[in-house]
Amino acid sequence: MKGPKQITAFKLRKEAEDYLANNGDNLKIEARYLLTDDKKASTPNYDPKYKTFFPRIWNDDPQYKQNYINLMDIKDPKAPITFAQHVSFFFKYQVGTMYFRYFMWNFSGRQNDSQHRGELTKGNWITGIPFIDSLRLGSQNNLPDSWKSNPSRNTYFMLPFLLGIFGLYYQYKKNNKDAWAVTLFFLLTGLAIVVYTNHKPYEPRERDYAFVGSFYAYAIWIGIGALGLWDTLRTKMSPMVASYLVIGVTMGCRSCPHGSRKLGRPRPSTDIQQRYRKERI
Repeated sequence: MKGPKQITAFKLRKEAEDYLANNGDNLKIEARYLLTDDKKASTPNYDPKYKTFFPRIWNDDPQYKQNYINLMDIKDPKAPITFAQHVSFFFKYQVGTMYFRYFMWNFSGRQNDSQHRGELTKGNWITGIPFIDSLRLGSQNNLPDSWKSNPSRNTYFMLPFLLGIFGLYYQYKKNNKDAWAVTLFFLLTGLAIVVYTNHKPYEPRERDYAFVGSFYAYAIWIGIGALGLWDTLRTKMSPMVASYLVIGVTMGCRSCPHGSRKLGRPRPSTDIQQRYRKERI
């Protein structure tokens, strides 16, 4: 076809064929990728006064911005965030609330399964030792029976936590290289993920599942700690008595979560099965 060419772009071939059918036979289809955006304006150009090393306070959505202000007690929201405020937020919220709280759920105790947004009554870690919990969460003497009997409430009296610390010490003492391997596993699936994900306040749901790898690593130390405790006690008493003592300690480390009332996952699965009855397994 002589003269200037008219080019019309389509995402789907069917759309091009329909256009061809409606606009004459002197047109043809060529499969070609057309650059419609050179991306020259797609790179953010941040104001230098707001740039800093290790930025932790970053989300400018209004709801999150107000949470940053409340959590960090920021007096002047328009002023640039200082490096000290970034670091403080990292340890206070991202490590303390979004990692260590989950860590202690598994190895110390869990208050309940209500989503935590800074309250003293929802989703905190506990020990089951009243005077320790009272220092952090207020008096534990007059808790309602509904709180005490909540199926999601677990108290391990910090036994798994302490046994894991002992296991860490015992492994480093016995096999330094293996201990470093487990330590890297623990750090890279725990604090490294905290740094990478850069959590904002507050997340739409609890994010404990993101750090399950580090909990597995700590569970290794708990197992080694049980062995190390027995190895230590057997030199001071009968090995049989030492075995019973270690079994007693580890029995106190058992987790008994109740998920029978959590129907968020089973119900969609049931709906899918009912919808595709012929194809279901």
